[in-house]
Amino acid sequence: MSRYSLDYPNEPPNINIISIDVPAEEKTAMVDSLKKRCEDYIGMAMTYVLSSELGSLMTEHHKGFAAKAPVQSV
Repeated sequence: MSRYSLDYPNEPPNINIISIDVPAEEKTAMVDSLKKRCEDYIGMAMTYVLSSELGSLMTEHHKGFAAKAPVQSV
């Protein structure tokens, strides 16, 4: 059962990350980080802040993913 907030921005939005290339434990950590950010912005518009935060988290994920990729020589 999903819970949708009708009292945004006085309540944090429902946050869910759908991505096929991010492991479940990393998604959980990202959602936890976003929820903590929500606490700072209760009562204010937070969509831009959350999207920026998620963009940063995904950038870090992809940097880590690229760093683990095997290097091919030509």
